[in-house]
Amino acid sequence: MKLWDIIIEILIKFGGSPGTAETEGDIVRFLLPSIFWTALLINAQNRWKIRKEKKEYVLIFAFSFGLFRELYMFFNFLIVRLGKVSLSFMHLFFPPFEHALLTFSVILLAYAFLNFIYNLNRFAYLYIVSALGITGLLYIITAIDWHRVSILYPGLKFGSYWGDAAFHLLTATAMFVPLYTTFIKFKEGMLHKLLFTAFLFFFLDEILMLINIAYKEYYAYIFVPIRHNLHIWAIPIFSVVYHIEIKEKLKRANIELEKQNDKLKALDKMKDGLIRDVTHELKTPVAKQKMQIELLKKILCQQDSNEVNRNKIINTIETSIKRQENVINNILNLYRLEEGGRKYQIKPVRLDSMLEMVLNDYQIMINTYKITIKKSLPIITINSDEEMIFHIFSNLINNAIKYRNQSGSPYIDVSIKIQENWALIMIADNGIGLTEEESSKIFEPFYQASSSFEGCGVGLIIAKIITEDLGGEIHLESKGKNQGTIAIVKLPLKGFNHGKNNFSNRR
Repeated sequence: MKLWDIIIEILIKFGGSPGTAETEGDIVRFLLPSIFWTALLINAQNRWKIRKEKKEYVLIFAFSFGLFRELYMFFNFLIVRLGKVSLSFMHLFFPPFEHALLTFSVILLAYAFLNFIYNLNRFAYLYIVSALGITGLLYIITAIDWHRVSILYPGLKFGSYWGDAAFHLLTATAMFVPLYTTFIKFKEGMLHKLLFTAFLFFFLDEILMLINIAYKEYYAYIFVPIRHNLHIWAIPIFSVVYHIEIKEKLKRANIELEKQNDKLKALDKMKDGLIRDVTHELKTPVAKQKMQIELLKKILCQQDSNEVNRNKIINTIETSIKRQENVINNILNLYRLEEGGRKYQIKPVRLDSMLEMVLNDYQIMINTYKITIKKSLPIITINSDEEMIFHIFSNLINNAIKYRNQSGSPYIDVSIKIQENWALIMIADNGIGLTEEESSKIFEPFYQASSSFEGCGVGLIIAKIITEDLGGEIHLESKGKNQGTIAIVKLPLKGFNHGKNNFSNRR
């Protein structure tokens, strides 16, 4: 016996022989894939109990249908072998239904894995609807016509009937879609290679049958065992693919969980820092106010109290109150932006008037610290949100005052101009400046360039969030430590299309 004949004999043991119910290999041909489908089904059902996802449900349905098809074939084979039903009677109805079951099962399996692995929801839906629709229509036509033809031509084999070639051509075409999809992803890893191989086995199964039909089943004793084995051994490959993808999903879930844990730890750390800084920020001016009030009481009680001392103490109290107000407003604004709780109100806004308003709001602090204000404020009107523009300018002016030059003559230079379709706002100071490292972190929440200054480090991030939501840009420039800082804000002249802030998308 030649080697090729030995190989064919082995394949027949697993995949059966040509014809219907002729060898014991036909029992294995249906029972072996039934075992494979059952194992897949049990695993999918166990996973479904843990994660009730639609994709898992679709896989369960596909595996169940595959199992049903193999068991149906086995029991039909069994009742024919036991003589309960004649083969000639079965031949009137069985072939079209058996072919339709096979096509349905492989299409369902392709749809399930396309959806499970590649998330091709819409594409996979169109694929299954069209493929199953054509299969159903073909079954109805062939079932009616085959019954008529088999009565007219007793002894005619279904393999010689046009419907046989039509079903195999349809199944091969249906398999080409997932085959092409997995081929595109072939180089992306073992999972895609295995899935491609499994679909290739199904595809070759149908191609070999079409060749067999073309040669009028002359080489059936070779082609049939090979194609049956291709179908059988494709199923455990799908099983391996399923288990690999589950492990990959678990791995991705663990990585995502670790990222979320890191974010939670960072947020928790920020929260602790915020509570500490806010507490310090509110306690310090309160203590100063209490001390200044006590001094004011003593001065007022003295007959020779002078107006200069009274005004100085009152200015100190007002500055402390302003500082408290800034902290509270910034925390409230950050909360509102984070929750997405404010829609922007777009209307004409005069930038020169807004800057004058902000400078006037900080006039007491400016006078207290003897800061020189330089202004170049031509009339410029843009379409934007007046309240939010005020917050941007207020935070930038507050920073310029807070980080002022304390060893010389501090100044703040405020200017605006039009640059093409943008309004350019520049707030420059000769304060403590920024190092390169500080410049890279300055817009991080709760970051402060200098720990020696009071504040909770949310003012600039609020200014950045609002500016970007208003369709603009903001950045800070500094030549280095003690070299001053320039805050540059670009805002569109004609407004923007946002209706609500998108802070939550940044997190």
